[in-house]
Amino acid sequence: MKNIYQITLIGLLALTLGCSKNEDIAIVPEEPKPTAKFTVAPVSESDAYTLEFKNASVNGKKIRWTFGDDSVSAEFSPIHTFRSAGTYRVLLSVENGDGYKAQSEIFLKLNPDLLLNFAAVNQGAGKVKLNVSSPTVYTTFKWTFEDKTTSTEATPITTVPAGSVRLVTLEAKTAKGSTATVQRLVTDFGVAQDVTIGSTLIVSKDNNSGAFGGEGSLKLIDNNINTKFLMSAFKGMYAQQVLTTPQVVKVYGITSGDDAQVRDPQQWTLLGSEDGLTWDLLDTRDEQFTGRKMLRLFAVQNTKAYTYYRLNITKNQGNNDLLQISEWRLYKIN
Repeated sequence: MKNIYQITLIGLLALTLGCSKNEDIAIVPEEPKPTAKFTVAPVSESDAYTLEFKNASVNGKKIRWTFGDDSVSAEFSPIHTFRSAGTYRVLLSVENGDGYKAQSEIFLKLNPDLLLNFAAVNQGAGKVKLNVSSPTVYTTFKWTFEDKTTSTEATPITTVPAGSVRLVTLEAKTAKGSTATVQRLVTDFGVAQDVTIGSTLIVSKDNNSGAFGGEGSLKLIDNNINTKFLMSAFKGMYAQQVLTTPQVVKVYGITSGDDAQVRDPQQWTLLGSEDGLTWDLLDTRDEQFTGRKMLRLFAVQNTKAYTYYRLNITKNQGNNDLLQISEWRLYKIN
């Protein structure tokens, strides 16, 4: 046992003598934690699809961007061009030398209705000229008209008889290949814009399951032709929209339901009011819907801005005790 202890003590002494009193142990400090932050802005007013992502991050040594369109970048402040309108998740990830990471993200919405628009100018004799109106410069165009004919002209002329409405689709492309597609309702005196969105609906009689039911009155303005409002014991009724702001409605649309044609509206009037108390007659109709989920558009000779619009239905197509309508939309003319 004596020999064992001697060896141990000698070993400890050797370790002690091997360490200098003046030798310091090096301690590597941690790097500051990174933070991720950025802003985004168009490079040019003439190209809403090409954006500069300005990096305001700190303490990052590695940078990685993803743009939500299968594109990535390791640049500090990249410039990126999106190829189409849509919603994109843009994510910035920064990492310091110790491997600590920080992230910042935004959902970037390139709304086609804000990126591309066109106007219609009356040329007389049932003709209108279509002109693209957008800060972004487009170089190629494809117009598709309601009769399925097309045009690649920048400013085509199409036929829209007085008092009628035509659906026009425009697909436009920039020099860099970015595209947007929009649809507009064109009349002989301008382009119609839907003002139904955000309105409040009131009906004189609702579905038996109430406004929120599967066939309740709110289906009238849900912008979905695959749903409908159904009312039983029909002896006449009205539906009333209260708009968010007064609008000069010049076109309205009614879409038939998916069931028996005898349930479709046939005779009705459209009225407007500034206060919901005094009403002006705007239109009177006696019409037929020959198809299911069929949209019919009606022009109104109106020049006054109303907050309240009322559709007063007095008769359906078969003197039936059921009334069905898929959609009722209101439009102004730009």
